[in-house]
Amino acid sequence: MVFEMLGIDHIRPSGSCPSKPVTTTKKRKVAPKRVKNPIPLECMTDLQWMEIRSIIEAAQGTKYHIDLRKVVDAIRWVVQSKAHWRDIPTEYLNWCSAFQWYKKFLKNGVWAKIEAC
Repeated sequence: MVFEMLGIDHIRPSGSCPSKPVTTTKKRKVAPKRVKNPIPLECMTDLQWMEIRSIIEAAQGTKYHIDLRKVVDAIRWVVQSKAHWRDIPTEYLNWCSAFQWYKKFLKNGVWAKIEAC
């Protein structure tokens, strides 16, 4: 009666094996392919940087202890190469810093203004 309430039709005797072997299939997660040879990025001219700098300073201010030109170059590299953030070449800066700045620029609408230049 208890088994009927629980929706169990029958009970297998203890020690018996199921008629079909139970197989579990787990999909193995495959890491995405990493960029072996980073795509070279065309450097910004000083004139382009002055325009971008004025946009950033208008929205964010000027008190930063990081080279914002390297930040913008790192973000541009990821956007243009369509690579992973962790693949940013070391010549720019730490991938985590670049990603944090990118999120900040997106949130404040700064990146849209930079792309419009």
